[in-house]
Amino acid sequence: HAGVDRGADLHPFIGYNYRISELHAAVGLAQIRKLDTFLSWFLPTAETTQAVVDEMKEQGILAGSFYWFINNWHYIRKWDHLKQAITLHAISDAQKNALQKLQDTSFAASDAVMSRCISTSISLLWTEEQVKEKGRRIAAAVQSVLRRS
Repeated sequence: HAGVDRGADLHPFIGYNYRISELHAAVGLAQIRKLDTFLSWFLPTAETTQAVVDEMKEQGILAGSFYWFINNWHYIRKWDHLKQAITLHAISDAQKNALQKLQDTSFAASDAVMSRCISTSISLLWTEEQVKEKGRRIAAAVQSVLRRS
């Protein structure tokens, strides 16, 4: 990975990020039952959200939190390999044309939501006090950014 941020890795070509097997899908279904241990929250603007992410990173509390909008793996904004139809194998002209249309496709509605969203995981191993402490530290980072705005 690029440093400790798996989401900063690029996709060099289509198919690089192979999808999960049936076994992994079964594990994923089991994990869905734990969905209430993962929290996504929104800030008023993309600029404020980026500033909060920067502040959390500076304070060392970003671990376990994800800003999908700038992530290379989980949001289409940076999927140039897909938009440019970069593959290691031949694809049909129809497939290539369909993929290349993504270059001109607007995802403005999704961008408006994703640019304001931060997701924070909550470990099942944390004590209630640890969860509260993480919440306090995140709240302090948000308040710090809002005071500067």
